[in-house]
Amino acid sequence: MQIPEDLRCCVCLGGMRDMLLTGCPHRLCAGCSRAGSLVACPVCQAALPPGRPRDEGFAASAEAMRLACGCGVQVPLLEAESHVCEHVRQQQAAAAPASTGPAPAAGPNRSTFTSDICGERNLSCRGLLEHVDARHAGRPVAAVCPVCLAMPWGDPNFVSQNFQSHLKLRHRCDYDTVVDFELDEDAMMMRAIEESRRASGLSEGPTRLSP
Repeated sequence: MQIPEDLRCCVCLGGMRDMLLTGCPHRLCAGCSRAGSLVACPVCQAALPPGRPRDEGFAASAEAMRLACGCGVQVPLLEAESHVCEHVRQQQAAAAPASTGPAPAAGPNRSTFTSDICGERNLSCRGLLEHVDARHAGRPVAAVCPVCLAMPWGDPNFVSQNFQSHLKLRHRCDYDTVVDFELDEDAMMMRAIEESRRASGLSEGPTRLSP
């Protein structure tokens, strides 16, 4: 079941049970903070409070929050990802690409992408960002990010509610030039976000590390 993006960790898109108090609008889970030895938000560089305290207010809200599923059930937020019903299965089937035969043996294409908004094909990561800026700016557009989808952690059912903003925050760099796919997921994600921040002008140096 789809969970709103603003309730997820800005790095791993998960972590709802273990969010840190950040002092900014962006969510960050303890696991990603430890993996990157972060002392600041990786998106806006707002400093994390000393000791990385847990966001108890968000935890209490998450425990009480319910999401309305299309099947008519009010699903607890912390159980939403495991909620499966006919409505969810139909959404997953609609999001999955049509199968026309055996899957190709080649690995995923991480060099060119297709816009989920209009179907424009063969766009590089930077070309996709420029295409969305030129053709689809002016209002928030929801879409599945094809760059994230090509990654080992990609989720075909996760829809970014503001696709243009998502691209600018995460993909101002070409992943295939900064990501070593032999590394673990946390290391890959932290390297890609650092390069995207640097390309956006949000950071003039490497991510600040704790002593």
